[in-house]
Amino acid sequence: MNTFIRRLDRLEQSYRTANAQPPLRLVVSTPRKGPVNWEASKCSRFRNQDGMLFETIKLDGDDAGATPEQLERFIGSFPIRRLEHRDR
Repeated sequence: MNTFIRRLDRLEQSYRTANAQPPLRLVVSTPRKGPVNWEASKCSRFRNQDGMLFETIKLDGDDAGATPEQLERFIGSFPIRRLEHRDR
């Protein structure tokens, strides 16, 4: 599964245009709980019809000790889902 995720990430990177918007990312952590428990943390990633990527990350623990590489690796391990527009 990790191989598939890495390949999908590479494909997403290669099709990203030069003027692509950075993702809208919301990271929530729980300070004073200790270091991040990556197994209990959660992430949701959605791309809307305009191509904008929305990411919501809830870290179980304090992110002060986490490196940017760890955070990116964690986020990249979750699939990007497509938001479907619904007419009401």
